[in-house]
Amino acid sequence: MRLNKYLPFESYRLESRFSVEEVKQRLSDHIQPSSRGGKPYRGYMNGDTFAISRIIEYRNSFVPVVTGEFYEADGVTMLKVNMRLDMAVMAFMCVWMGVVGMACAGILVLGILKIWMAVWEWQWPDLGGKDSLFLLIPFGMFGFGYLLVMGGFRAERKHAKAFLEWAVGNGVTFK
Repeated sequence: MRLNKYLPFESYRLESRFSVEEVKQRLSDHIQPSSRGGKPYRGYMNGDTFAISRIIEYRNSFVPVVTGEFYEADGVTMLKVNMRLDMAVMAFMCVWMGVVGMACAGILVLGILKIWMAVWEWQWPDLGGKDSLFLLIPFGMFGFGYLLVMGGFRAERKHAKAFLEWAVGNGVTFK
C-alpha cells in the first residue's frame, strides 16, 4: 500500500527526448527568482538541481514545492521530481493535526472507558447529556484539516506536473 496517495508528497521520474541542457533551458525560461515578473514559476536552478513553486494570483498555502534533479541514464535524460508542502505550512499543519488528533484519541479513550464501565455496571458521572455532540468537533476539525491540505495540494500538483512534462517534451502543451 502506498501512503503517498494519502499524504501531500509525491516522487516520480520523467524521461525526456531532449538533452539535459535543453531541458534545463526549457525550465529556466519559465522560472524567476521572486514572485515579481511575468514568469509562471519562482525558484532557482543550481547545477543539475532545481526548486520551484508556482506563482498564483489567489490564496493557496498548499502549493507544492517542486524539487528535482537532472541526470542521464543510458543516453536518456531523466528528471527525478519530488513534491512536498512548504516547510512552514507543513510544520503548522503537523501541530494542528497533532493537537486535534490527541483530542480525538482522548475522546476515543473516554468512550472506550465509558463502555467498559457500563459493562461492569460501574457508575459514570452524569454530565447532563451535554457530552455527546460537542465531542464530535475535534473529529470534524481533523477531517477538515486533512481535506484542506489534500485538496489544495492536489489541485496545484496537476499544474506543476503538466509544466514538468512539457519541459521534458512529453507532448503536453503548457499555457
